[in-house]
Amino acid sequence: MAALLWGYNPTLTIAQIKNAILNTGDAIVALSGKTVTGKRLNAYSALQSVSPAKAITAFNFSDPVVTGVIDEGAHTVQLNIPATPTTEFVTSIAITGTSINPASGVLQDFSDSVNYTVTAADGSTQVYSVTVSQILDTSILTATLTEEIGAQHSVPVYVLTSTDYAPEW
Repeated sequence: MAALLWGYNPTLTIAQIKNAILNTGDAIVALSGKTVTGKRLNAYSALQSVSPAKAITAFNFSDPVVTGVIDEGAHTVQLNIPATPTTEFVTSIAITGTSINPASGVLQDFSDSVNYTVTAADGSTQVYSVTVSQILDTSILTATLTEEIGAQHSVPVYVLTSTDYAPEW
């Protein structure tokens, strides 16, 4: 069991391997007093307890419905949302690891990028930078231009600045 754990996560110390073996077993009444812990080995639980996995596997908003694009190499998440007057959104985050901070399901202000820290079972961490960009709804502009210049013309190329756009809702 020790070799299995060390092979899975070679950064573990002897003390960490020992604790994983002793603390993750299954308590069996018949083993009480016969083994140090009264437990039998549970390789699956031991491996989970020392897992170095710590990644964001999904990052989404439900209102508006937006799926984040995760760049695992750069440890970033990018979300592009329709232009909106708010910068606060509730997250839905899936991870490998034991926890994430700030937590999933919490209202978060994204007026600037936000750092999320994922913690693995072995205690190591990975920080992800999450950025939200607001994009313009060009469908309103396209409809207006089609009415003004006619559908028979070739598709125009739009050059917009922040002062050119006002939502129509």
